[in-house]
Amino acid sequence: MIHLEIGETDFGPPSSVKDAFATAINSGCYHYTDARGIERLREKLALIHGFTKETVMVTPGGRFGVYASIASLLKPGEEIVVIEPSWPAYSDCAVLNSVKVKTIKTTLENQWSPHIDEINGAINDATKMIVLNYPNNPTGKILGTDTIERIISLAKDHGLYILSDEVYSKYCIKKFKSISEYNYDRSIVIESFSKTYAMTGFRLGYVLSSALIIKQIAKLLAFAMTSVAEPLQYCALNALETEYLTNIEETRIRLNTLVERLKQMDVSFTIPDGSMYLYPRINTITLDDNTLVNLLLERGIAVAPGSAFGSSYSKFIRISATQPAEQIEKAMDVLENCLSMKT
Repeated sequence: MIHLEIGETDFGPPSSVKDAFATAINSGCYHYTDARGIERLREKLALIHGFTKETVMVTPGGRFGVYASIASLLKPGEEIVVIEPSWPAYSDCAVLNSVKVKTIKTTLENQWSPHIDEINGAINDATKMIVLNYPNNPTGKILGTDTIERIISLAKDHGLYILSDEVYSKYCIKKFKSISEYNYDRSIVIESFSKTYAMTGFRLGYVLSSALIIKQIAKLLAFAMTSVAEPLQYCALNALETEYLTNIEETRIRLNTLVERLKQMDVSFTIPDGSMYLYPRINTITLDDNTLVNLLLERGIAVAPGSAFGSSYSKFIRISATQPAEQIEKAMDVLENCLSMKT
């Protein structure tokens, strides 16, 4: 099976990170910590991002940062606005907490850019948060500065939180500006070690926000699980000292391989601004995404159905650039053959 369905590369974590785990254990670093994370790690993250240690919190993966932000800041019956296509965790975390979800649909024809009027129209008295995910999973879209500024203006007018999932921020081809650089005090940035350092199984992420918001989120983490495991936090500290650009460049090469192969097929897509995915629309055959995904599975290729990222996208699939180029070439041979079938 050639796995192109999930956002997990074949690189593996830096070797020094694995050594750091053993060193932490042998040094007796296996105790409870501050719910926000060990001080040294928070100080290092604060230095990198231009924050203070009081405005940084370590979480068990970026996903828990998303969950904790929604669960600790919103009440049942309140609403969030999500721009689709999007990673399904935002809506899932909201629904789990009895928070309602308003979705804004974007289109391939419009280069996956949301209409500000539609966002404004989705806001009412119950709305408390706008969720952003750029570079986007699955499209790779990065919003322009003007669009972001208009979204922030809407958030300020209505007193809304902005939850910005930026876990693909290092995988940028086009220039990217974090929401934190706009100095909006109700913004919450989610980051992760999973993508940048290939540390998916370590379950390490972090949140950047105001000290007041971090205090709220930290309460929930403390109640739910006390803290992130101390040895893993030392792994994160070590990772911040390692080089990751080789992985980023290799992913770009893989993305280019996908782009060039898909150009030869009857599919439509935008070239991603960042992240590690392509999100093509299938034009040739009448099969829906799930049928095509199963057809590919039978032939040893795993991709994600487009409708996993929004119900309006059943003619799309998401392909991850997470395997070597030669494996991607083999997978694209199979996809091309499937798309040429008469259905």
